[in-house]
Amino acid sequence: GQSYTPFIFPNSPLLARANNLAVNIFNAQNRARTDINFDMTALARYEPEPGSLYEFGYSRKTRSPNLYERYTWPVAGPFTAMFNWFGDGNGYTGNLNLKPEVAHNVAFTGAWRDMSGANNWEARISPFYTYVENYIDGARTGGTFNTFPVANSYIFQIMQFRNFNAELYGVDGSGRVKLHDSPEYGRLQAVGVVSFVYGRNLDIGNPQYCLPGNGLCSVASFLSKKGDGLWNLMPANARIALEHQIGGLSMAAETQLVAPKDHVSTNKGEFTTPAYALLNLRAAYDWSNMRIDLGVDNVTDALYSLPLGGFDLTNYSRNAFLFGRNAGLASVRQVPGMGRNFYAGLTVRF
Repeated sequence: GQSYTPFIFPNSPLLARANNLAVNIFNAQNRARTDINFDMTALARYEPEPGSLYEFGYSRKTRSPNLYERYTWPVAGPFTAMFNWFGDGNGYTGNLNLKPEVAHNVAFTGAWRDMSGANNWEARISPFYTYVENYIDGARTGGTFNTFPVANSYIFQIMQFRNFNAELYGVDGSGRVKLHDSPEYGRLQAVGVVSFVYGRNLDIGNPQYCLPGNGLCSVASFLSKKGDGLWNLMPANARIALEHQIGGLSMAAETQLVAPKDHVSTNKGEFTTPAYALLNLRAAYDWSNMRIDLGVDNVTDALYSLPLGGFDLTNYSRNAFLFGRNAGLASVRQVPGMGRNFYAGLTVRF
């Protein structure tokens, strides 16, 4: 859907002149583009014995640049912020010369389960590696803009979409073990899911030591340190739950564990986030053609930063507008996670 960002757009002849020049250059170019893309998938499966399964796969996936990545033309000031769906607050301008992304993914899966007849346990692990040719990401142009026409307000970068090479690798795992099962006390089991992914841009530099607006430094960073983090990747995380079921009643206590996020996209000004742990409780009762669900998420009402939340522009803008730029700068933060939440649901089957 459409989103709106509260910016004050300065009445600047200089900004208007830059955008007018950009639109004239854009209109003078041949804007027709044709991409010839193809995808493919190959999968090999081996089951040496009942209860053991191994898979090895390769896939090629292609994505053409979208309308905004290829055809937006503003280059000056906060006008570029209208073309931002990343949640980083920066401004973006398009690039007619973008090539389609091509992702080459290699993955392995090992799955095992209890074959004794009691179905006491199962486990699954899936490491993967992805190399992306012509990965579409924003590159700093050296231009910046303020959210407010005052000194010392937060400075955002003006980015242009460009092609780079990138890689991602990680592992997903899951498992279940039965702890007890009897007609008198029901079934008790522990389940867990774990996930880890690491991604980096193999071409773009790390401009974290550049002063805002220092275009020369930003350009120099491309020629030095490589491997800046990819935007908006979840840090290592796990969910561990204890589940109990007897008759139509089921209950669960779940712990969500999230590691610190310290490998970030400094190019886009992404924030690091600390580790956190959440406790969730849920219960359900199923009978006949009806089911009732009750639950509490974040039981302890813990305050935490969402690793994928992005820049909390609403909080920053509100404080800066109401209380001045210093209050705005003091409130710069990642979007926080949801507090204690109660929910209930009723399902009727016909």
